[in-house]
Parts: sequence; C-alpha cells; structure tokens
Amino acid sequence: MREAAASRGIRDFLDHVTCMAVTGVKKLSWEGDPPSNEELMRIATASKPDPELVVFIVVREFWPRLVIGIPNIGEGGTEVKIDVRVLEMQTAKSLSNTQTLWRNGGAFVVKGVSTLNRDMSAALRSVLLPNFREK
Repeated sequence: MREAAASRGIRDFLDHVTCMAVTGVKKLSWEGDPPSNEELMRIATASKPDPELVVFIVVREFWPRLVIGIPNIGEGGTEVKIDVRVLEMQTAKSLSNTQTLWRNGGAFVVKGVSTLNRDMSAALRSVLLPNFREK
C-alpha cells in the first residue's frame, strides 16, 4: 500500500514539473547500501534519449503518524523521510545529495493513507523545487 502510494506520488510530481523533461523512471532494488554514483551513471547511460541529469530518490520512511499523550493532546499527519541525489551526466558531478524529513499535519490532525500519494509529491516539491509551479 505505502509502496504503491509512494510510486504514485513520485509519478505525480514528475507529471507536473515544468522545468524538466522526464525521459524515464526506473525502480531499483538492492541489497545493503544504495547504488554508488558510478553505478547510477552506468544505469542511466542505457536510457534513450541520453539524460542530462539523474535524480535518485530513496524513500526511507513514509507513513501516517499519530501521537497521543503528554505533552501532545493529539498530533498527527504524514511523515516522509527521503534521500535525494542529483547527478549531472556529462561531468558525473554530484549536484545535490540531501536527506529530508518532511511532515504535514499538526495538533488535532488525524490522517489516514488516502493522502499519501499527494504528500509524497509535496515532499519531493519541497526538496527539489521549492519555487514549484504547476503546468
């Protein structure tokens, strides 16, 4: 459920970005550490047309949360913890490597799973495009 919502949120983000043309999206699976920059570059070179940038997103945590007790009477929302790497293909230069904990909610907010895809999209906008404008 969460994996599907994360995937829909990532695709929604990419569908509404006006400043880049998306040439492909790949889901990667690995054991242990995430792929190195060199491995990501090798994977991206197989894409056609040749990409200018590689954006690598790792979703670490993604869930609705609810905290009840002292000192919070009731606080909830969605929590998204993501790592994002952006690599320039031509020079193999790392343009960005960030870890972000994004939250949406607050006191007396109770959210279920229905907003997870929108929350994932919003978390990516906040990291990659803080001045985002929809198509």
